[in-house]
Amino acid sequence: MDEHQKKMLVSQNLRLQKYFSKAMEYEEKERICGPDRNSYYKTNHDATAMCLKEDYYSGLGSNMHAAYNAQVLVIKGFACAYYVSHSRSDINDLIPTLEAFFRIHHQYPKNLCADSGYGSMNNYQYLELHKIGNYVKYQSWDGNVSGKRPDQYHLNDDLSITCMNGYIGKQVELNNRHSKNAGRSFI
Repeated sequence: MDEHQKKMLVSQNLRLQKYFSKAMEYEEKERICGPDRNSYYKTNHDATAMCLKEDYYSGLGSNMHAAYNAQVLVIKGFACAYYVSHSRSDINDLIPTLEAFFRIHHQYPKNLCADSGYGSMNNYQYLELHKIGNYVKYQSWDGNVSGKRPDQYHLNDDLSITCMNGYIGKQVELNNRHSKNAGRSFI
């Protein structure tokens, strides 16, 4: 083996070690983050890195901060249940908050009032299943009322959807998808 071949092997070995090291680093980051999250904060792995609203130190939400999403269920001015998560959106936190309420009080609230951040098909189905009065604004409410952005789909009684062109979509199970997108989809 000549000198050039030795240098080439050493170079390839170093490159392979570098790739292996990066692969191990990425696997560790994925393990820390877990299957149900997109990010985590480096100094507090339980928190999520989020741009928060305007404050003196960060300007207009331009800096990332370690943050949690806290949900509090209030009845007549009293905090009756809470749920803290690392999700960036409220949409997936309604059901766990209601479950926390049920664990404490052994019943569900009779009615629920919430903004459009909680408006999703899963949340509406959950509310209906547990016979909770629903005053949850749906996400396209403002567009429907003004006529600027009307709903593109209509939910039918058989839980199928009809688009603006009249095509009907049926729910199908897609279990082999990524865990964030697993479950039902319309075709």
